[in-house]
Amino acid sequence: MPFGIGQWELIILGAVLLLVFGTSRVPQIARQLGLGLRDVKRAVDEVDPRKPLQQLEQPAEQPKPAPPAGDERV
Repeated sequence: MPFGIGQWELIILGAVLLLVFGTSRVPQIARQLGLGLRDVKRAVDEVDPRKPLQQLEQPAEQPKPAPPAGDERV
């Protein structure tokens, strides 16, 4: 079994999930988990390991604001 989890541990985990979330919520949770894993797999597949990571673009320096027009010092 994956991660060293045996059959009995999976049965106990399933029973606890049923007790905590109820029978109506467990399919919804499983569906959302499946969709999340699918999105992660797509993102990993899009990354090409042969390409070097792109350099992060440095933000352009912001010009300093001009002093207000009515505050002229001599």
